[in-house]
Amino acid sequence: MKTIFLWVFSNIILIGAFAQAPRTTVLVNDSGGNMVKEIYLARADDESIKEGTYQQFFRDTLITRGRYSNNKKSGLWQFFDYSGKLNFSGSYLNDIKDGKWICTLNGKLSAEIYYSLGKTDSIFGFFENGNTAVEVWRYADGSGLIQTYYDNRNLKEIQPTLKGKPHGEYKVYFKNGRLHRDLIYENALMKTVITTFDMSGTAIDGGTLKDGNGSLVSYYLYDSIDNVDMKKYCHLGFTDGTLSGIASHYFENGKLESSGFTEKGFTVGEWKYYLDDGNIKHLINYNYSPFSDSKRQVATEIYSATTINTGQRNPEFQGGGEAWLEFLEKTVHYPNEAGDFPTLGIVYVDFTVSDIGTISSSRIVKSVNNALDGEALRVIGEMPRWNPGLSYGIPVSMRMNMPLSFNIE
Repeated sequence: MKTIFLWVFSNIILIGAFAQAPRTTVLVNDSGGNMVKEIYLARADDESIKEGTYQQFFRDTLITRGRYSNNKKSGLWQFFDYSGKLNFSGSYLNDIKDGKWICTLNGKLSAEIYYSLGKTDSIFGFFENGNTAVEVWRYADGSGLIQTYYDNRNLKEIQPTLKGKPHGEYKVYFKNGRLHRDLIYENALMKTVITTFDMSGTAIDGGTLKDGNGSLVSYYLYDSIDNVDMKKYCHLGFTDGTLSGIASHYFENGKLESSGFTEKGFTVGEWKYYLDDGNIKHLINYNYSPFSDSKRQVATEIYSATTINTGQRNPEFQGGGEAWLEFLEKTVHYPNEAGDFPTLGIVYVDFTVSDIGTISSSRIVKSVNNALDGEALRVIGEMPRWNPGLSYGIPVSMRMNMPLSFNIE
């Protein structure tokens, strides 16, 4: 009888404990012309506080699944693409990523990211063939190391870092394993070119950069072990480790693509842009043009990565272009208050797509009027989670620009 009594007593305690737990209710939030739906638990006494399971659907396909604890993400979360395949997953602790996260692309592992209370300890990206594309280590003392690879497993780059910035001896290799470039960074400033070679191992012009001053010559680096022809990509001037002076970029056929002046890493004065046949495409004076408030930052690539397969992908709307048009048709409404404005047109909005595909920091880049601007921001705010952008197969936050056209039919 003693055993039975203890069992009954313990159950009374459990029942009492459950009675004290916060009551929850199921909420359904439809938006975007019923294309986007959220189903989640919230406290019955305060429905603004999520407490329990959460699901988000797009076109009735589950794209997000997880749990909330006191309005904060907690435990395992899973994110799916528009076809229902797992995109990436990992755990949260008090709304902060913690532990191992994985990313899959086309059903294959593309990245593993290890977090410690929101900070990345290490990152591993993979090609579709399973070979390592990138390895990133970050250590407690602020130092780190980045290594990228070709899909044949040969090393492509090795870059020491300090507090997340390039610092130390940076080396670039050809796909056949030979050294192409060796130079020195110091706290993200480009300091000295040591050596530059072609694919056969012959020294070529890499510029005069020394102690942060001089020029840097970069070349197209092809994703091939047979293409030995080195074509100039850019010729840049530096002062105190930053871009300053004349800058020139070239097409692969050797003709000039653009040229002008830089100052502290940004375009200044008149720049000339050319067609690949050598004719002038257009002129921009960055001191007096609409770009003046935010001068174009000049790329400082050691080589052009455009011909190298590194698992890059821009963010994608769930379902692609067809789904995006359907979403707009069901979501965009011409505001009644805008009827007094004779001007119709295109509102340009930019926003951030996070590494888990959520949308934030939307703003108007090119305005039509207050009513249409407000509608454009509302539509962006109702978008479902996107497929995030990728770099080396690793999900990354990216800034996107999108035009929204308003017309009355």
